[in-house]
Amino acid sequence: MTLWGNFCNVDGQKIQTMLDSGQFPILIVKSVRVHEYNGKSIGTISSSQLVIESDFPEAHKLKEWFNGVGRNAPTVPMSRESVSRTDKKTVISQTQKAALREAYKNKKYLPLDLQREKKKKYFPLRKYAIKA
Repeated sequence: MTLWGNFCNVDGQKIQTMLDSGQFPILIVKSVRVHEYNGKSIGTISSSQLVIESDFPEAHKLKEWFNGVGRNAPTVPMSRESVSRTDKKTVISQTQKAALREAYKNKKYLPLDLQREKKKKYFPLRKYAIKA
């Protein structure tokens, strides 16, 4: 996680002192920028919110797990291959149109939006001859 702006001075110093003393704080972040460089990483922006050692029950459960089993749990290395997205991004209208094309595949009549454009065939470019 990369801290920018005021997060460096106040929260960054607090986190650094906790880590130097051997504590491992639970961080809750909201509205951060997620980017990918040798795996995923996050960085704060001006609208980010950062809470250190919150009183949420989930944070307490996570802290108890880490102090018990999690500290000795093997770490899983994250590389680009294991985190990268494999799905192809499509627009909803493309997906809907593909489904409609499949549904009307063997039909005699097609909806207008699935028909091929015949504009050039019926309205060719006009050629004009000028008399000199």
